[in-house]
Amino acid sequence: MLFVAFTLVFFLILYGTVNSISFEAQIAGVIDRPFSETVVAVGLLILTVILLCVAMMFGIAIGLTLMAQIHVREDSFRVITWFYQSEWLPWTAICKLRRLPFSSNIQLGIVGLGWMFRVVGLVNWLPGGYVAVGSNLVDGESLIKTIKQKRPDLF
Repeated sequence: MLFVAFTLVFFLILYGTVNSISFEAQIAGVIDRPFSETVVAVGLLILTVILLCVAMMFGIAIGLTLMAQIHVREDSFRVITWFYQSEWLPWTAICKLRRLPFSSNIQLGIVGLGWMFRVVGLVNWLPGGYVAVGSNLVDGESLIKTIKQKRPDLF
């Protein structure tokens, strides 16, 4: 359902862009505007659409990383979202742990995750990838206890 909604938004943006370029060409012909001004206007429109699509992709990446689940084994863990499933990563893949102020949530910097986790990790200044762990995560407290046992150097 979410995929259909974002696909629909993308096609609406594409339709609006084509419609705006067509309208810009019609206006340029009617008011006898110089060709260079029309090219600049269309170029700015295309640049705006590209930036809008990048922002939408970044929003999708943030949304997908916030809905991550972490499955734990004795020797490793795995991060799973709707569209992504990591390999079983060793506990040494967690390179940074940061507590959020005024919250029980923590942020994990994990090496070896996919591109969407790395993008959100860069924004949050966490190396590797980014996963938020807290009260919204099923068995979040047991995960934190396991991390304390396996990687006490992070606390």
